[in-house]
Amino acid sequence: MKLNTLFVSFLLVACQLSFGQDTSGLKKRQPKKLSESSVAVTRAEAVRTFERVGELLQSVLHVTSPKHFSLKSDAVAVTRSEVLEQFGVLYHAAEPAFRVTMHDANFDPKRIKIDRPEQKKLVDLLLVRGCVEPYCSLVTGRSKPLSVAEFGDFVGFFVARITEMSHTSSTKWTPYLRAGQ
Repeated sequence: MKLNTLFVSFLLVACQLSFGQDTSGLKKRQPKKLSESSVAVTRAEAVRTFERVGELLQSVLHVTSPKHFSLKSDAVAVTRSEVLEQFGVLYHAAEPAFRVTMHDANFDPKRIKIDRPEQKKLVDLLLVRGCVEPYCSLVTGRSKPLSVAEFGDFVGFFVARITEMSHTSSTKWTPYLRAGQ
């Protein structure tokens, strides 16, 4: 009796799966093609982005957010040195919340090209701490303005690294810290 019940159950599941696999009547959706915008990020957009990141650092990390950024809010394209300067402001604001000391990142100092020599210490700090990718266009000196995609990548990478340094891993949620694994 158990064998018959098992066989009938198997047959029902197999029939349901075979009918579930029929996709001949479905339309295949074509994904929308995204075109990369070549429009440069303006200072006004960058200031709003940095203000929002500062607000999030204040609410999540409980640090004092920089109230004013030295960047003028206008329609001129933001430069790489201005972005690096604002990253420095945000880094120093988030520094009291850092819980983890990360290994220093390696980079080739000969490849770094910055517009302002007075920013060398700041750029070295951001590179060593891993807040900026060492071979990205932000620090290797490409002269064209930042596109929206590039700017978004730089800000996302920076925020991810700040988050990583201000988070203490727990054995409950981090599998490689669990004993016996």
